[in-house]
Amino acid sequence: MKNNPFWIHRGGALAVALTLLFILMGRNLKAQHGQTKSVDLKTKKTTAQHIPKLQKDSLTSSQICGKCHQSIYNTWKESMHAKSLEDPVFNGAYAEVYKNTAGAAKYNCLKCHAPAVLINNDYDLKQEITKEGVTCDFCHSVKDVNLTNKENPFEIKLGLTKWGPLKDARSPAHETQYAFLFNTSYFCAGCHEHKNEHGLAILSTFSEWTESPYAADGKQCHYCHIPQRKGTLAFEDPQLIKGKKQEALLCCVGVNTLDMLKEAVRVNIKDIVRKPEEMTMVVEIENHGAGHKIPTGMPNRKLALLVEVKTGNNQAFSSSRVYEKIVIDKDRNILSEESDILIKGSKIIKDNRIAPKEVRREEFLFPISLKEEVSTNANIFYLYEPCVIKKEEIRVQLAGDEKNLLAESSTK
Repeated sequence: MKNNPFWIHRGGALAVALTLLFILMGRNLKAQHGQTKSVDLKTKKTTAQHIPKLQKDSLTSSQICGKCHQSIYNTWKESMHAKSLEDPVFNGAYAEVYKNTAGAAKYNCLKCHAPAVLINNDYDLKQEITKEGVTCDFCHSVKDVNLTNKENPFEIKLGLTKWGPLKDARSPAHETQYAFLFNTSYFCAGCHEHKNEHGLAILSTFSEWTESPYAADGKQCHYCHIPQRKGTLAFEDPQLIKGKKQEALLCCVGVNTLDMLKEAVRVNIKDIVRKPEEMTMVVEIENHGAGHKIPTGMPNRKLALLVEVKTGNNQAFSSSRVYEKIVIDKDRNILSEESDILIKGSKIIKDNRIAPKEVRREEFLFPISLKEEVSTNANIFYLYEPCVIKKEEIRVQLAGDEKNLLAESSTK
């Protein structure tokens, strides 16, 4: 039997992957006698309440946004955008690349994992707003994205006007402005497309999408990664809803969501051809549900197809294919650690990942006689081996003692 030591590491996923944060804005609450009316959740009646105060010259905390957009805030809080700075996968790679660049890596990494730094220059992570990761107000202060600006692809406008995808949005807490950008994948490109100092495309999720049938059909990233569900955009006066269906968003699902990962790929044993002394197994693997290549994100993520055959006399055979992007440095060393790929990667020598809607056909030959009964299976595995910082107990014995006692006789 041939052995194929594939396994799935469930350490988590890189927060580069593949998504956009939309925190939708509420509708206007009518004011009477200088006060704003909102919904009392217990009585369902409108009551006077203070409007949350937003920052004019800096970013407003997502906790403030959550005072009105509670449902959306709660989903954002559990998303990889909210956890982009505390994600153990990111922290492991960041610690290594920070050390190897004497701290210079923070100017590249944090502009997406803690984008508030593009406004407050808090690269030492001292301010609470910086620690919020991809915080609500950052995205809703973006007017445009310019991918030619490597230092800062985001055009940001601070103030009391918040940008979003709704043309008719109104709010008593801030001015609202429709931005077509929010309804396009181009917004995602600011972080989900990255070239290193050698000009190598380490992250290419956006460009993979632009070359896909999904882009041609106008299907944007957020159609899959920020699905809608029934809910409330904000606390509001029921009189102002006027029968309109309200929808909230399930914020930023992706490779960290097992159901979505499983839905992306399909495998099918297409044919089995028997000959007197050999058997050919034909397997098809399909990128069924992803608008980018599978896998996408950091190049050390892989997809493995493993086929296994067992005969009636208990013989076992197996074979495999691996789909991956392999990166080398200038000395042609293959790089497997994320920190090395980010810093040293200079060339891609292999990229056989599965493109959107592609059906890849693979053939496997086994020395199995036509006389043998066989059972077959084919399985797809997502492989990822990140460097994760985790807490472990260190136990060192410093001293000890030992005594032995003889049993006392029962007779004297």
